[in-house]
Amino acid sequence: MGSIAINDKAIKLVSVFAAKHGLKPSQYVESVILEAIDEEYIPGGEAGPTPYLEEMMRDAEVALRDGRASKVMDREEALAHLRSMID
Repeated sequence: MGSIAINDKAIKLVSVFAAKHGLKPSQYVESVILEAIDEEYIPGGEAGPTPYLEEMMRDAEVALRDGRASKVMDREEALAHLRSMID
């Protein structure tokens, strides 16, 4: 019915990926497009992290690397910590 222009690199990647899963490239592309339309999903759209969250994630990575981050807590430790802040 129609055609969509796709660069050669993307065509190669789709072809390899589809073949790996036993599909024709057109079958894979069609399924991805239909799923995206059905779920109203736009890759790289608003679903990604906000600039503020990205900054916080970078800060957390630096703090972890520099040993300035607090330890990871399990559920009970986290609840006890939160309760201690209220008391």
